[in-house]
Amino acid sequence: LEQRRGIATINLACDYVNSAAYQIALNDFDGARVSAIEGLRLAHQVQSQLGTSSALQHFALLAALNGQIQVSARLLGYVDAQFSALGIERHATEKWGYDKLMTALHEKLSEAEIERLAAEGAAWSEDQAVEEALKV
Repeated sequence: LEQRRGIATINLACDYVNSAAYQIALNDFDGARVSAIEGLRLAHQVQSQLGTSSALQHFALLAALNGQIQVSARLLGYVDAQFSALGIERHATEKWGYDKLMTALHEKLSEAEIERLAAEGAAWSEDQAVEEALKV
């Protein structure tokens, strides 16, 4: 029963995280933030690194769209490090968000600045990444 509950929670977290991406695509940034928070909370609750990292990527995109470029680049660095450690490729939704995020970062930062900020974020703990994301 406990295992089924965990799977249901992971699935619900995934639904919220995906909803955040769809809401961003529809320019519903407030709704996207609410969905990302709920997805992050649920993923964190069941210790799903993939769910947590996916939610954090959406926060990175929201940060970029909100003009918080340095926070965005650091969050992306954290997410990239997690995806790399897990050996995971981005799925279609995450790939779309990543492409949009990189475009936003390149409009404001040089490649060297993005790399420097991403390296800072890659060194963050999960708690630090979550704390920064929730400020977006």
